[in-house]
Amino acid sequence: MNHESSASDDNPLFGNGITGLLDCALDSGLEASVPEVPAHWEPPTPSHIAVLLPQYQIEHLIGRGGMGAVYKGRQITLQRPVAIKVLPAELARNAEFVARFHREAQLLASLSHQGIVTIFDFGQTTEGHL
Repeated sequence: MNHESSASDDNPLFGNGITGLLDCALDSGLEASVPEVPAHWEPPTPSHIAVLLPQYQIEHLIGRGGMGAVYKGRQITLQRPVAIKVLPAELARNAEFVARFHREAQLLASLSHQGIVTIFDFGQTTEGHL
């Protein structure tokens, strides 16, 4: 990926500072190859996710893509809407990927901008889903 000219440079939501932070993160190795998600992977049902993450009320599956599935939910204690991304447990078998996942979450949590999603929490379920 070429980081010298980014589409976000022309976007009024992103300033040079945000672009620079994202480029720095990508240059630090966060864009390294990602293990393949098995084609047969079926995301857990919302009721199964509710058992794995009891601190959230899970409303429904929003969608799934190349890296996992996203659910609409609500953080029970603070009564705020959340999106919960769940990755296949198979990805957690790759120690390098797990380390990158943790670095990316920590980096994104340190950023605050209207054009970037806020990270509230991250971790791994008892079944291995990141």
